[in-house]
Formats: sequence, structure tokens, C-alpha cells
Amino acid sequence: MVLLTAAGCKIERDFTMADGFNVYSSKVDKGFEELYYSAPFSWGAIDPKEKKIVTFTEGDINMITCDNKKQLIAEATAHIKFTRAQEGSRTGTGEWESLLKRMKAMKETTDGCKPGEAGDRCARRRK
Repeated sequence: MVLLTAAGCKIERDFTMADGFNVYSSKVDKGFEELYYSAPFSWGAIDPKEKKIVTFTEGDINMITCDNKKQLIAEATAHIKFTRAQEGSRTGTGEWESLLKRMKAMKETTDGCKPGEAGDRCARRRK
């Protein structure tokens, strides 16, 4: 059974006993950036290029993968609105406005290739 968000993004769920801050740090080292950060046990990170969001809450990990930029923006916006409603000013939402502006400016590819990837290189990656 595939789980989908309201925006239509796919959710993969997992659980870890690992320290939440170490999990967060490893994601940031791999190209993710802060979406929100309430505490080491509650945070969200986003990789706009790969169209992925990872959330961590007390060991529960959700990897959310979106098909396109529109879905990613809707999903990220929903996370920020929820977090701000729950945590108010106590939560860090990073540079949300700047991040949103950059995501909206990103070029969307229609062939499944990454931006800047073309021809044979793209075809090899899709195999």
C-alpha cells in the first residue's frame, strides 16, 4: 500500500532509535536543508533538487518524495503551517521565505531528468 500526502507526494515510513540530531546532521551533509527545527527530536529537512522532505519526530522518520515542484511547494508549505500552528514562535523555520522563493524559481524538467542533465547522461541515469 502506497501512502500519499494531501499534495499527492509518496510517504515512506521508518523508525530509528538513533539520536535525532545525528540523523538531522547526516541529512544536511547530504544536501538537505532545514525546513523546520523544534528540537533534536522534532525536525524537518528538505532537498528541493531531489524533491524530497524528511521529517523526524521522536524516532519516527518519514521520507516524502514529490513528483514535481508544485507538489513539493504545497507539501513544504503544509509542514511549515502545521509546525507554526503547533509550536508558534518556539520553532525554528529556518529561512523559509528564502527557501520558498528559491524553490519557485527552480526550473522544472518534464522528461524525468535533473536540471542541467541532458542527452545520453540523462538516458543512462533513467535505466
